[in-house]
Amino acid sequence: MMPTTPRSVFCLALSLLTFAAYADVTLRPGDKPKESTKDFIKDKEKNGYLSPEPRDRTFAYVTGLSVEVELEVATSYLGPVKFTIRDQPQHGTLSAIRSHPSGASNKALVTYTNVDTDQIVDRFTFQGKIGEGSTSAPGTISLIGKKASPRVEVLEMAKFKRLQPGENDAGQVVLLNSGTAPFSGEVAWPAPFVGPPRIELAVNEKQTFLLMIRPETPGAYRVDQELQPGVPSSRVIAYVECVQAFVVTPGVMNLQFDPAKGNRTGIVKVSNGSPAPLKLKAEFPNRLQAPKEINLEPKQTKEVIISLDAADVAMFRGELWVIQEPHREKVMIYAEPEPAQIRVASPSDGRVDFGKVEMGKKGEAMISIANDGGQPAVLKFTQAPPFVLANNESSAVVPAGQSISVALSFAPDQPGTYKGSFGIAGTGGRLDVAVTGVLFDPRRPGSAADQDKIENPHGPVRPKATASAAARESATKPAAKAAVEAPSIPASLSKPPPPSAAPAAVKVASAASDGGEQGPDSSVYGQMSPQAVELYGRLATFGAGIEAIPQFRSNILDPVPAIGVKEAGKDYLVLHWQSPKVEPKSYLVQESFYVVNKATGIPLKSWKNVEGWKPVTSDAGTAAARIEGLTPATQYEYRVLGVDNEGKFSPPSDLLQVALPAVSGLPGWVWLFLLGGALALGVLMLRRIQEQRTLGV
Repeated sequence: MMPTTPRSVFCLALSLLTFAAYADVTLRPGDKPKESTKDFIKDKEKNGYLSPEPRDRTFAYVTGLSVEVELEVATSYLGPVKFTIRDQPQHGTLSAIRSHPSGASNKALVTYTNVDTDQIVDRFTFQGKIGEGSTSAPGTISLIGKKASPRVEVLEMAKFKRLQPGENDAGQVVLLNSGTAPFSGEVAWPAPFVGPPRIELAVNEKQTFLLMIRPETPGAYRVDQELQPGVPSSRVIAYVECVQAFVVTPGVMNLQFDPAKGNRTGIVKVSNGSPAPLKLKAEFPNRLQAPKEINLEPKQTKEVIISLDAADVAMFRGELWVIQEPHREKVMIYAEPEPAQIRVASPSDGRVDFGKVEMGKKGEAMISIANDGGQPAVLKFTQAPPFVLANNESSAVVPAGQSISVALSFAPDQPGTYKGSFGIAGTGGRLDVAVTGVLFDPRRPGSAADQDKIENPHGPVRPKATASAAARESATKPAAKAAVEAPSIPASLSKPPPPSAAPAAVKVASAASDGGEQGPDSSVYGQMSPQAVELYGRLATFGAGIEAIPQFRSNILDPVPAIGVKEAGKDYLVLHWQSPKVEPKSYLVQESFYVVNKATGIPLKSWKNVEGWKPVTSDAGTAAARIEGLTPATQYEYRVLGVDNEGKFSPPSDLLQVALPAVSGLPGWVWLFLLGGALALGVLMLRRIQEQRTLGV
């Protein structure tokens, strides 16, 4: 049996624990009394629930349209909350408050409809209440509006194939209006694109239309059009490449004088880039000679010869059109006047015979000199006394296509038979007119016939080197044009002369007797002033060039300065020069060559354009050109001209003469072969020596 005292203590403790569950007790000094659950429920029914806390929110809307607004309060109560509107909006209306679709008891929805489209800011307030408790403080809903506007988006761009002139194609464009208002606008499509002139799209409407194109000329065509101005998403971008069915090159051509044919000619290349045959037409001025129709097979390139008639010697400028409608290709054709070509128009046989002239009297004869070329002929006369010019003229200029007459007199001091040569030399070539005459003295005994046999005391005067038979034959034909041909040129003239040398065309052979005796010096070059030499030297060559004609001479370009050689190989050259003060649009590199005047046999220097030279990277303020395909151990002469934006030429640069190095040494494979052979021979000799030693042992 438990003792009485412990049993009493146990009962007391159990009683205290039971009482603590139903009554407020103070366990420690300073503690507040606690309420029981029953007392707490009674207190909430007496005083009501705590007020909920509203949430301020901001919503965006489109002017003139509606937007759903969410009302929300914060509360620990899980039951329904009653929402009410406290202050109405000023620029719109509110619908009835309805339950939130999520089922949350602390949220609700109301629809705001804007009615004043000129105002974009609005507000209203709301309150929340739980049961019969107190109402919450007001919550603010701010409304920010924006104007209703369309927004056009391009979902799919048009795509086109490669076309030829006259072909058409169409591409599909897909649009969407993702804005808040309908779209309507006019569209101006750039030619040759064709599309709908007006586009209308409702809100969220998708639309498809066709964009078409029919180019008439080759080129790249691009459309970049905003259907809704200021909206990048409405930008329609399309690209079409129209390739021409044929190509004509070059676009600009200078006809060059052909010594063999005696006319100016050139070659134009026409290429068919289409898979079908082409029949092309050609249109050109009457002076130009070219085929009027050009037939090309697919992918074929044909060379078309264009030329001027041999009798057409004047300057030419015109256009050659190659046509397959609607495509037209133009080639600008230029031709400088033909070089001066002189001949003896009279006497017809190119010989002057004064006959018998009585002592004390003077015989006279007229020589007519014609220029059949297109440039003026600057001439210098060589007299062989006693055959002298009556008016003491030593030079003359024969305009292009005209003739002049010079008077030659015969009045020697001593009787006898005289033979000589009247020399005519200059830019049109070289002619020698044979001159004969007899002077007799009636006072001296013997008949005139006997006096004819008296020799010229000064010796018969004849040219040291007469013209070729072909030249004399040409001089005897007054109506024939003195042609220029290019026979083999002497080695001394196969390369350009040094810059300090006088032009070859101004050198006139001095007169000498048939026996080879040297006559008086009749060198034209030695009798001319420096200014005359410069003009004479330029006109004495074909190298005067088109830049010498005022119509083609640039007024803004200076000569290309400081031309030199940057690099030289066995078959190529790299030329370089400084840029002029005014930078040309392009450069023209020319190489000299020689042609021989058929009537005179004198080589004359001309210039031809270097085709296919390549520009080379160079220092600032300079330019460089690489010329390939040259012959080793050969001397060349070059000059450079600038071309301005109008296609006019600058004066030529200084002349540059350069000789390529000769090919020396053997090819590398030969050296390898010889080295291998030497090694094999050395091995063989060593083996034989070893065998002999072995036998000796």
